[in-house]
Amino acid sequence: MKRSWIGLIVLTLFVVSACASGTGGKTVTGSTNEGAPVSASPTGKATEIPQEEIELTIFKYGGVTLTNTEVETYFKPVEKKFPHIKIKLLDIPEGDPIEPLITAGTIPDLIFGGGYAELKEKDLIADLGPLKEKYGYDESRLKPEVVSAINQSSEGNQFPFSINLPVLYVNKDIFDRFNEPYINEVKTWDEIIGIASRLTRSEGGVQYVGIDLSPTRLGSGLSLDIIDPVTGQAAVTNEQWTKVF
Repeated sequence: MKRSWIGLIVLTLFVVSACASGTGGKTVTGSTNEGAPVSASPTGKATEIPQEEIELTIFKYGGVTLTNTEVETYFKPVEKKFPHIKIKLLDIPEGDPIEPLITAGTIPDLIFGGGYAELKEKDLIADLGPLKEKYGYDESRLKPEVVSAINQSSEGNQFPFSINLPVLYVNKDIFDRFNEPYINEVKTWDEIIGIASRLTRSEGGVQYVGIDLSPTRLGSGLSLDIIDPVTGQAAVTNEQWTKVF
């Protein structure tokens, strides 16, 4: 079976945990904005006030990808600017449960990836609203589609890390075989379906499939819920899902 593929938008998100493992339940004093605070010594010279060491635990969860280059780029500068902060990254293999670590007392400060509903059910989600307001988090810097997706999927309690833009993959051999022009510009879904229908045929004992799409991926690209968040009932029979199918 010959196929062409379409990739749809996917967000990778950071979730801030409601628990703090690094401080051991203690209140951390001093400033973490620009290194250690200073005070005047009896000699009149400024001295640094020692700060409590903090270990921030990050769970990489749910099969998401985080490369060594990304770790070096995004985490190491934090440790360099704030020497009293150490970042511990725990890579949880895809499919492994999160409960054993939590039961053993390893509570994440940040969770990279994972499903919001699952993490909320496990009471691992912090309300970011007050923190965003306190520190002037500017969502206007983000693409409106990203902000909308975060608000719909997690009540705004996630930070975006990366975004995969839509990409259309084509098999040029099949396009050549059936004398179909390559796709070199943005097309509407109606145009794509028209092209796919012309490429879907059986020839020489081979079944050619013009396009291979997962309805759930297409639905997620349109921010459609499988379960109605209000009624808790299946939502795949509404007008929008019917159009997807």
